[in-house]
Amino acid sequence: MRQVRIDLNQFYILSKNNLVNRSKYTILLFCSGLSFYSNCSYQKEVPNDPLVQLFVINFANEYYSNSCKNPKLVLRKNTNHTIELKPNEKSWFRFSYEDYKAQSGVTDYFFKITKQSGTAVQFYTNNNCLTYADSAYKRLPIATSATEDTYRLYKSDFESYSTFGASENGYYLEILSGNPNLIIRQY
Repeated sequence: MRQVRIDLNQFYILSKNNLVNRSKYTILLFCSGLSFYSNCSYQKEVPNDPLVQLFVINFANEYYSNSCKNPKLVLRKNTNHTIELKPNEKSWFRFSYEDYKAQSGVTDYFFKITKQSGTAVQFYTNNNCLTYADSAYKRLPIATSATEDTYRLYKSDFESYSTFGASENGYYLEILSGNPNLIIRQY
């Protein structure tokens, strides 16, 4: 009769590996079952709330049609634009890159605000619309009168130095007092 020798250490390792594999299969089966149950079970459909829908539409419309990244207006060269400012509301705009590229040899660019006497307005620039949409600084006019403010524009107001394409700057006006109806013009 032959003696069979069994190494208990190898037997223990084999049984431990089977236990680990069984645990993996059990977890996989449990997760698959849970996924199937959650995706395929009956779910009562919740009716749409019209007030929530209006809120989402208004929020998306405000963000995508009047923000630093998506301004409400592109200001064309030598064109008067009438805007009405509202207190605590920014009306974003951008200067036309196409008009800038079309005027070769011109080195002086200006932005003019025509207003009624007694109206106080401030002009803001944001150079970081892609990164910091809330970081704007106030620009100072080079000439001012009771009915007009004139600002100098620079190459960076039209063209990006990093991409040599259209500038991603954003601009807005803030009404401090007086009549909120203004005429703005880039020339």
